[in-house]
Amino acid sequence: MFDRLDELARSLRFALNQEIPQVGEVRKRLKHLPVHEIPRAEDISGVTAMVATDGGENRLVLDPIRVQIIRVVDSEGRRYFEGFIPLSFDTDQLVQHFFKNNEELQWLKSVLGLDWDAFSPSTDYLKSNLMGMLRELLEWTAILRLMSEESKPRIVLRDGLLRSVGIPFDVFDALKRALKDISVQHNHRLVGVAKRSRVLNYLSLVISVDESLPAGLAGYVEISEDLEREAAPPSYRWASPRSMGRLLLARLTPDSKPIFPVEIPDWETEQTGEILASLSEDAAGSYPIPGYPFSLVKAHRLARIGGFEIEILERMLIKEIRERDPVLAEHVLTQMLLGRKLSMPIPDEEDQ
Repeated sequence: MFDRLDELARSLRFALNQEIPQVGEVRKRLKHLPVHEIPRAEDISGVTAMVATDGGENRLVLDPIRVQIIRVVDSEGRRYFEGFIPLSFDTDQLVQHFFKNNEELQWLKSVLGLDWDAFSPSTDYLKSNLMGMLRELLEWTAILRLMSEESKPRIVLRDGLLRSVGIPFDVFDALKRALKDISVQHNHRLVGVAKRSRVLNYLSLVISVDESLPAGLAGYVEISEDLEREAAPPSYRWASPRSMGRLLLARLTPDSKPIFPVEIPDWETEQTGEILASLSEDAAGSYPIPGYPFSLVKAHRLARIGGFEIEILERMLIKEIRERDPVLAEHVLTQMLLGRKLSMPIPDEEDQ
């Protein structure tokens, strides 16, 4: 129990006296933002979504043995990467023994015109999130691959916004330039859609209270960088120059309640209506999240590693361990018989 509720109540009033006026200021600014209706377009571009395993991704754990499997797949079922990574890799080992031997990352290095040193994490944050950095690099590589193909113009949809603090800045900057060049060359469009964002968490209450996006309207508001920073928490690091474009908050279908953060690249602002019209068509009737692009739903289902696949991976792990150390393999089997699963979900980056 709390010891002094009267003092706690006074401190709460003091905190709210500071915070509630801040919300009021944001409400004033949002009221003046123009609301754009998403147009209906006759010429709808096909949407292909790209997902790297995240929520469905698993580590296979047997202390002190820990390995992670990464899968990158698009909504059409094409797999761009699938493989095991040892979690004991340090920075130098990751670059020397994985980056330099992986065909996809070799291709990315060549396209971006960078040295391997540029891919080596230099900050404490990057060094502490090596597997996240690797997963993101493989996903961006797959997006670049897809957009490099000569085919009917399509919209390539990223699972998340078009921004990153998880890869070295020189790589992100070169990647942004390459995506712009390839987009112009092949007439493909790039867009990012997230299920949530810290900025949306702050603004969603204001949007719902003031109906900044009226119910029943498929539309969007554009959030300026200043407003984004104002609505963001103190540790927020995703705004320019770590982003590729501008942030929109959009309701993609008239019959849905959710509002999603959407990012359109700087070089595609004139095609915003066209892109959102295609996303709206893709999101029509989407399940289980109403108004969420169905291509992303399909890509997530294909990327997810679980159920029978996990059993196959566990058996593969046991088989490989038995060939190296039969005693250790028996220990693994004993743990499994006792009901301990070897697979464990990776925590969401938002929750870390």
